[in-house]
Amino acid sequence: MNTINRIVVVLLLIALAIALPAVVIVPGPIIGALQRSLMALNDSLMVVAQAGAAEQMAFFLVRLLIAVLIFLIFLFLIILELRRPRARTVAIQGVEGRAELMTDSIAAHLAYHVDQIPGVIKVKPRVISKGKAVRVEIYAETGPHVEVPAKAQEVQQVVTEIVEQKLGLKLDREVKVTIKAAPYPKGLPPTRPVPVKQPEKPAVTPQPLEITPASEEPLTEEEQ
Repeated sequence: MNTINRIVVVLLLIALAIALPAVVIVPGPIIGALQRSLMALNDSLMVVAQAGAAEQMAFFLVRLLIAVLIFLIFLFLIILELRRPRARTVAIQGVEGRAELMTDSIAAHLAYHVDQIPGVIKVKPRVISKGKAVRVEIYAETGPHVEVPAKAQEVQQVVTEIVEQKLGLKLDREVKVTIKAAPYPKGLPPTRPVPVKQPEKPAVTPQPLEITPASEEPLTEEEQ
């Protein structure tokens, strides 16, 4: 918005800087040129008025379209001027008095820590100030062999820890994480999980049973 305001103001100042001194120095030729322009425009309108109904309708539609475009342009500039600018700071929690942190600094912290997560190739945080809270959205690109649900949860946990514990801020809502997994290289088949084989129990070789015959004791005289 500030850039648009500067452009509009600069253009208006340039036009006034050229037109007003010219009118003050040579008012006669300037006023004469304006009169000739208005007379030429009047003559054009008279020619159109003498044309047929179809030509008049076409010329009216062109003028209506130009008027609508001019109105919309100025309406857009007015809305941009009246719209409240987005805050660029967030209030720090647990601090006596008033302390705020820049959203650019928050985004830099998040980009550094999320980039340290294994498997993350590229990270782009988006931080939106809500006054006393902050809304965070993370866009991260990962390698092709990353488990997306687990990695998204890990990124979300890291961001929440950094925002709430290290930076002392309050999250407006749950961190939104968008993951883009990189495609597999061409010619390289995707890896598939290898099933885990259960260890085979060693075969037990049956051992032969040894049968020991009962010992024969000599009979006594009474048994005989």
